[in-house]
Amino acid sequence: MGMMDRVKIMVDQAESLEQLRDNLLASYGDLEIGQLTEIMAMGFAAAELAGRFDVNEGS
Repeated sequence: MGMMDRVKIMVDQAESLEQLRDNLLASYGDLEIGQLTEIMAMGFAAAELAGRFDVNEGS
């Protein structure tokens, strides 16, 4: 399973952006700041897209 797959699972399971942030930090907090920033950006972008999809689908 790739990193993006793991991030997607975290996005799907998180009930808030704060929980997503905490989960990302718990899983990837040992990375260098540049790598961590990239992963956090991927996670928040995925969460935003998932939210937009849900709005478009009416859920």
